[in-house]
Formats: sequence, C-alpha cells, structure tokens
Amino acid sequence: MKHFLLTASLLCLALGPAQAQTAPTPPVQAGPISALDAQNGFRTYVLGAPIKEYPQLKRKEGVIYESRKEPLLLGNTQLTNLYFTTYQGRLASIVFGTRGADNSEALVASLTQQYGPSTSANGAAQTWEGNKVTMYVTRVGSGDYEICIVTLKSNELAAEQKATAK
Repeated sequence: MKHFLLTASLLCLALGPAQAQTAPTPPVQAGPISALDAQNGFRTYVLGAPIKEYPQLKRKEGVIYESRKEPLLLGNTQLTNLYFTTYQGRLASIVFGTRGADNSEALVASLTQQYGPSTSANGAAQTWEGNKVTMYVTRVGSGDYEICIVTLKSNELAAEQKATAK
C-alpha cells in the first residue's frame, strides 16, 4: 500500500502535462473550475501552507502524512484512505481513494457538480485543471478510484521560501 500510494502521488504529478493535451469532455451544468482554485485544498487543509500548521498530521513515511482523526467520508461517499504529501515543508498534494463503482461514481458526480466538467479525460482518468490547483481522478481498479489534488505552484512555493529565509 505504501509503495502504491507513493507511486499514485508521483503519477499524479507526472501525468499532469500529458493529461492537459487530451480532448475536453462535453459540457454539463455545474460549478466553475475556478471553485477548485478558490478552495485550494481539501476541508481545512490549504495547499501551500506549512505542514507545521497541521499538528494533527503525522508523518507516515518520507513526505507522506496522515491524520487518524479525519473521517474517511466525503459527503455520503466512503473513502479508503486520506494522505497528504509535502514539498519543501509545505502541503503539496492531498490523495484519497474510493472503492467500488457506486462510491466512485457518486464521488465523480459530486466533483463535477462542484467544479464543473473535467477539463480533460481519457478512459482511465479525468483532470480538473485550474490556474493554481489540478485534481486528477484515476481509475485504479474495477470501480476503484484515486483522487489527487495538487498545487501547481511548487516552484513558486520554493521561491517564496527562499525570499522569506533572506
């Protein structure tokens, strides 16, 4: 599981540019993609914030953190995991999963309702790409999905940290 999570997180980052070049999905009535940038994270977790602002998160392995107190529920959708990754001491991505077609379909419908249609899609993945944040929803099994919410500003975070340190 540890190896899979790390691989999934790295895959989220690596697939970003490739996903951006696929054809967009047909439009449906839903919220704007700008809502993804406005939220800039998940629940009370803000992408780009120093990890030390979240003492409830405990290091699981390397740059992966978890909170055993966070409910594994998003609306009515049961989650299988919830992990947070860091880049240079700041929250860089949030990864969670679902199991089973019903949970996964409900989650994708909820994300589409909240953020609008995905900005690109292929058979196994959908991407919502905002100006600051990208969210990848990837099918990883028969009806199972991994969701990765990533800040696109890792380079800006690094520059900000250098400027603050001076």
